[in-house]
Amino acid sequence: MMNDSFSSRKREVIQRISACFFCVLLLGGTIFSVGCGKQQMGENTLVLGKDGNIDEYLVEEFPIDLYDIDEWENDCKVQIEAYNNEAKKEAVTLSDVGLMDSVLRCTLHYESDDAYFGFNRIPLYYGTISDAVTAGYSLLVPVNDVKSNAPVTSEELLNMKNKHICICSEPVNVVTYKKVKYLSEGASLGEDGKTVTVEGDKTVYIVFE
Repeated sequence: MMNDSFSSRKREVIQRISACFFCVLLLGGTIFSVGCGKQQMGENTLVLGKDGNIDEYLVEEFPIDLYDIDEWENDCKVQIEAYNNEAKKEAVTLSDVGLMDSVLRCTLHYESDDAYFGFNRIPLYYGTISDAVTAGYSLLVPVNDVKSNAPVTSEELLNMKNKHICICSEPVNVVTYKKVKYLSEGASLGEDGKTVTVEGDKTVYIVFE
C-alpha cells in the first residue's frame, strides 16, 4: 500500500520533506494532449481507455518557494517503483512532468482500475456491467437517460451486460471514449457527450458503450 502523502493528492498533494506538508489547489486553463488532438483539462481529469487503462491528468498549483520539483518527481517515482515491484508488473507510470508559472502538470498512466485503486486507495471501477456485477457491485441505483432524462430501472441496467460503466466517488472530470448513455445524479455531462464532471464526494455511475 502506498503512503498517504501521495495517495491523498486529489485534495492535498502532500509530500514529506523534513516533516513539512504542502496543500495543493486545483488550477484551470491548462492544455494536455489526449490521443491525436488537444483537449482542455482545467481540473484533474481521468481519461478512460478502450482496453481498460486509465490516464490521469493532474493540473495543480505548486509551492515553488517551499518545494523542489525534482524532489517531488523523485518522490513520486520512488513510490511508483515500490508499488510496481509489489504488483510484479508496470501497473503505474509517471510522465510529462512539467512546471510553469508555479503550475505542476503531469500524467499518471494506470493499466487498470485495480492499479488506480491500489496506488491511490481511492475507490474506482471501470469495466463492463457484467463484470461489475461479478465483482460484487450493487447496481440498484437510479440512472437517467442523458437525452430524455427518463429514469432507467435497475433491471434494465443489469440487462445492459456488455455496456461499460464507471463508478467514481471523487470530484474529478471523467472522459469516456464513447458517448455517455446513462448517468446518475451528482454529475453533469459536457457538450461533447463524453466528459462527465463529478460533483462533490457522491458516488456517480456513468454508463457508455
